[in-house]
Amino acid sequence: MARRQGTTERETAPNIGDGHLRAAARKHRGYSVIAQVALVIGLCMASFAASAQPLSCPTGQSVCAGSCVNTTTDFRNCGSCGTACTVGQVCTAGQCMTTSCPAGQGLCAGTCMNISTDPQNCGSCGHSCATGQACTAGQCMTTSCPAGQGLCAGGCVNITTDPQNCGRCGNICAIGQACTAGQCSQAGSTGGDVFACEFTVGKLAGNTIVPTGIKLTGPAGQPCSNNYGSTGVQVIAPFACAFSVGKLAGDTIVPTGISLTGPAGATCTDNYGSSGTQVPAQN
Repeated sequence: MARRQGTTERETAPNIGDGHLRAAARKHRGYSVIAQVALVIGLCMASFAASAQPLSCPTGQSVCAGSCVNTTTDFRNCGSCGTACTVGQVCTAGQCMTTSCPAGQGLCAGTCMNISTDPQNCGSCGHSCATGQACTAGQCMTTSCPAGQGLCAGGCVNITTDPQNCGRCGNICAIGQACTAGQCSQAGSTGGDVFACEFTVGKLAGNTIVPTGIKLTGPAGQPCSNNYGSTGVQVIAPFACAFSVGKLAGDTIVPTGISLTGPAGATCTDNYGSSGTQVPAQN
């Protein structure tokens, strides 16, 4: 029993060496944790230091939100950081440009414009209407005119003297008439006018001539006819022949039976070999 008791005491007695080992292990683990924490802190500081350095981008690119981008072509940063193009646009040379337009609009300088109504792009891109004009159906139309003028077909005309718009738009004076004070009247009506017949019916329809053997005394608008059934209305003969060759050389007359329809300077002849050039017949 004494031997067994001695053995038990030895087995249960505290082992001082094991305590030192456990203490050392705990201390080592503490140092390891501290080292790991120090390593993490060091890495964080290194990362922070790296991020604090300014980002360097290649030539032609800019730093936007920490990345290098080409602001001349990047549709999210077009021209400057954060400037985003809308749907249907592309970034070209730093500008958001539309690539297509709805029906009825034109693509002008990268923007869809209504070329039917836009006075700066009327009918086509860059076609600007003048001051006082509006763009209507793609045409520059004058909207107002100075005193004494009328607005006819989008332009200002003097309706007191314009034979195509005499007194009102579209009122055309007859051949040989002038527009005076807004009224169509016989041009130079002094009794010396030569009247011709503007034929509308018969074989001569479409011709304006002085009928052979018929004396026309006016006024313009009166009926006239020849001896063969053609009829029309009298007008002041629009052109005469300034003869330069033949028996009539030096005379300026309206030959009978000859249709002179111009223009001034055109060749004219009579039935007997004289010739010349056409001139206005109004006195």
